[in-house]
Amino acid sequence: MKPQIVKADGTVVTDAELVDGYYVVQGQGKYKVTAKGKDVNVEFVPEATFVGDADGITIRRTDTNGATTGWGKIGKTNRQW
Repeated sequence: MKPQIVKADGTVVTDAELVDGYYVVQGQGKYKVTAKGKDVNVEFVPEATFVGDADGITIRRTDTNGATTGWGKIGKTNRQW
């Protein structure tokens, strides 16, 4: 199965949210993930004006038995003070 990008809120990015196969993070750049056997290639293309550390992405993989890495948002979130 293809790798999935997981958003910060724990939901999976759908194909409809991709732009030409890329997941866009406004103000930073765009990511493309490609399965390469058991590995995953991640391409990051920064916006022309982006400087600094990108937030990065979380990737979920699913095996042939339907088990996933399960990474994502679990439980309560911290309050913003």
